[in-house]
Amino acid sequence: MPAITGEALEALADLACAHLGFVIFRKQHRLSDVQATLLLSVWIPRGQGQSADQWMVTGICIRLAYRIGVPDSFNRPVIATFLNANTFDDNDIREVNDILRQWHTWLIINQ
Repeated sequence: MPAITGEALEALADLACAHLGFVIFRKQHRLSDVQATLLLSVWIPRGQGQSADQWMVTGICIRLAYRIGVPDSFNRPVIATFLNANTFDDNDIREVNDILRQWHTWLIINQ
């Protein structure tokens, strides 16, 4: 793979910071917002104090996860149905897969 140019890294850093701003000011959020903020909490696109504080970004990530209900997804009725049933319809499988993605993200946040 070719090396990433300095201009490409700078553009990626600008995009990451812009996304963080959008996440803060938007009213509706998705799991992808939580995941992107989680990535930004461990990746420092710019050194010398020009990037957001990692602890602050981690806090925003946790807050977003709570806002969209990630920690509460454990109590959804479809989980009990899925554990106790022998047959499943496509909607149940889709919903359980969505919940598994949320659980995976929640576990990574807490690690």
